Amino acid sequence: MARREKDVKSESIFSRQLTRRSVLKAGLVGAAGFGVAPILEACSTSPSSSGSTNKIVIGTFQDNAMVPFRDVFVKRFQSETGIKVQYNETNYDAWYQNSKNDGLHKTGAYDIYVMDDNWVPEFAAGKVIQSLDKLGFKVNPDILANGLNQ
Repeated sequence: MARREKDVKSESIFSRQLTRRSVLKAGLVGAAGFGVAPILEACSTSPSSSGSTNKIVIGTFQDNAMVPFRDVFVKRFQSETGIKVQYNETNYDAWYQNSKNDGLHKTGAYDIYVMDDNWVPEFAAGKVIQSLDKLGFKVNPDILANGLNQ
């Protein structure tokens, strides 16, 4: 299948300059649009879980909806910024346990958590989730409102 990147307007995410912060935002908003709830720890200008701003660690379960993010956005971000992305993908049950343990014990193994929506109430109750609104993230108007309100 031909890459759709060439078909996208010049003002799109595919042609804009990427920064560490913009990829974190795009990953979070994009994951929400795919029906998962992204959780961000240590965003903005703070160091990543690796202790530097030269690496971002993303944890997720295997989900075909994340393929465009992994195969297009992550690779482009790395080539444009020189910041390495460690994309950890595992099976659903293992990722649930890994993310829960990391979040509750605040080990900082991940900068971005990609989670299934049905985990959100439990992680919110455990104070693992941060409000994206309170972190200053704005909803991308291109994403359907219903997708964000799941």
